[in-house]
Amino acid sequence: MSPAASTDASLLCVQRRVRCGFTLLEAMLVMGLFAIVLAATLPFLGSFQQRQSTKTAGQELTEALRRAQHRSMTIQDNRSWGVNILSGSFVLYAGPSYVGRDGTADEVHAVASMTSITGLSDVHFDTRGVPSATGILSVTRSDAAVSEAVQVNAGGGIFLLKP
Repeated sequence: MSPAASTDASLLCVQRRVRCGFTLLEAMLVMGLFAIVLAATLPFLGSFQQRQSTKTAGQELTEALRRAQHRSMTIQDNRSWGVNILSGSFVLYAGPSYVGRDGTADEVHAVASMTSITGLSDVHFDTRGVPSATGILSVTRSDAAVSEAVQVNAGGGIFLLKP
């Protein structure tokens, strides 16, 4: 075999050894950068979840009050409807009062842990949609300065107030 032929053969061997993929060092650098970015964003994710759980509870409470009002006005199931606030939950109920309700129609809505609802304890609607109680319901998370407010007015308006 001539020297030129052996040089061409070794050149082909070098060309075939071209590596595809990543080295261990490159993979570890990428994982390290990912860990740093993740550690920097975790505190923001936690506060986002706190705000969202409070906002969701406020929206669900507003919707339950509006459903109770609508069902009372349409005399659904020949009953009036209301919403009762309990510790850790609220209940959409059918009947003249929470105590005198038909428990089979209850819709129980749990709120996230560390979230509380204060203000009115029971709002019942007559067939005209007028509430039995008016005021503000506050949805607050105990571990953060996050709250939502739901207003029930004498005219039957139910509003989720902007913070």
